Amino acid sequence: MKEAEKDPRIGPTHIGLYAVLVGRWANLPAPGPLKVFARDVSSRAKMGCSTYYRLVRELAVGGYLKYEPSYDPKRPSRIYFRSDY
Repeated sequence: MKEAEKDPRIGPTHIGLYAVLVGRWANLPAPGPLKVFARDVSSRAKMGCSTYYRLVRELAVGGYLKYEPSYDPKRPSRIYFRSDY
């Protein structure tokens, strides 16, 4: 979070999405990547899917997470946090 404070590219919506992702990751039964569907996360973060895709890409470009999109609506995307990669 200290890095995000200094990063002008990161706004409150990025932080909100990141908080939702970290919350889901913290509830995983075992360490590893977070497997997510955009429709589930975007509704919990109270944003549309297009906003979710934009923000998660921006977080990945900023180095806050690693994002592996699946491009298959039946297979979840994977998100890795810094401790995982």
